[in-house]
Amino acid sequence: MKASAFPLKDGFGYYARRFFASKLYIFYVMLAIFVGHVMAWEAPVAILLFATLSFGFFSAEDLRFLLPVLLGGICVVSVKHTPFLPTQSDYFVTDAIPVIIGISLLFAVGLTVFILRRRHAAAPLSSLRLRWGFLGFFAAMLFSGLFQENALKNFAYGAGIGAVFLAVYLLFGLFHPKTKENAQHFLFTLLAIGLLISLELLVLYFRSVEFENGLPVKNSILIGWGSWTTVGVMIGMCLPAPFYFARTAKRGYLLYLLSGAVMTVTLLLSASRASWLYGGVILLSALTLLCLGGSHRRAFRIGLFVLMLVGVVGVVLLLPKILAFLSAFVQFGVGDNGRFDIWKTAVRSFLAAPIFGRGFFNTDIVLEGFPQILPYMYHNTPLQMLGSAGAVGFLLYAFHRYETVRLLLQKRRSLLCLSLLLVPVALALFSITDEHFFHFYPAFFYSIALSLAEGDYEEEPLFEK
Repeated sequence: MKASAFPLKDGFGYYARRFFASKLYIFYVMLAIFVGHVMAWEAPVAILLFATLSFGFFSAEDLRFLLPVLLGGICVVSVKHTPFLPTQSDYFVTDAIPVIIGISLLFAVGLTVFILRRRHAAAPLSSLRLRWGFLGFFAAMLFSGLFQENALKNFAYGAGIGAVFLAVYLLFGLFHPKTKENAQHFLFTLLAIGLLISLELLVLYFRSVEFENGLPVKNSILIGWGSWTTVGVMIGMCLPAPFYFARTAKRGYLLYLLSGAVMTVTLLLSASRASWLYGGVILLSALTLLCLGGSHRRAFRIGLFVLMLVGVVGVVLLLPKILAFLSAFVQFGVGDNGRFDIWKTAVRSFLAAPIFGRGFFNTDIVLEGFPQILPYMYHNTPLQMLGSAGAVGFLLYAFHRYETVRLLLQKRRSLLCLSLLLVPVALALFSITDEHFFHFYPAFFYSIALSLAEGDYEEEPLFEK
């Protein structure tokens, strides 16, 4: 084992690296987040997790130590302290603000130390295949709403979102080697986060979810860090992981299948119709990859065939309800179900400012009943780029999307890469009728998955007879 580049005793650094690379560390972080969420102990848990991370900054050789906290950290926000509905607490701008500022500054220092330690081991910038697309998207966000009202707010929000996508991609592309071990570690982290969210939602059901005619009222599914639809998109991004391991694991494949089943039930319990629709697409894609090969492929294929038969029978029997379900997507108005009037507003914003758009804070729509902490958006990623960033932003986003689709086609024969790429695909799908792409924390999942999907991995054939 190579000696640590920083003056910690190599014996300690060795054990720290082993801990951060282990599944035990992932479960330790998830347990801390779950306790913090349930008990509303966000600040103490944040301090505990940063204290743990601090050893990684001084001893780790890659960024695996950051993954569980970076990806799962948002789930610590409790219903009691959420700045959103139902509580609209000021906790994060009053009581917790010293902790937030302190940890943010120390995190920046720690990350700088890590980068300086590992700078000679960084991958060449030219190896990052998607760098120009990410840079273009950042530029699009940077200039969104140029010369419009609320210029400072538009710049701050657009630059912030674009910077997160770009910075995370560059950080993990340069300092997180694209090895099979690292890619699988990322997927296992997603599996653990999916189970964490499932457990948090179960607690919410026991505590505060309301029921009407025996069915959950979706407006009561407010989990603190998000609503019914954000639960859906998070589970959607985590869903490919258990089925990848169910196919590739030498033992314990039934436990991975059970984990996938638990996440599927969580998707249903989110009571989000968009989550059911797009989550169903991701689930079917993951199950298809599961059945294409592996030592248990025949049993998986029989199981999938039975599920498809049950699905066809269900569609026939429930066709009226399914049509009513889909009708929600073609309703007018700007309520929770309406989309077309919102999309028309995006087009009007583009026509009013066709070059750089009107920005994020100049929309004419306000969704009643929801606090406007974040800008209200057009609930469709291409239309959001068109209305907020104009033709310039839309074309730059289109270039980024072209690069990601090209990567998907290049990696179409790799099980591991396809499983990784289902993560950004899930975010893109869920953002067809929602605004998840322009929230901050999904960018971590998106950028890291794309960075790892660029790798070339030795693995079994995608398809086996």
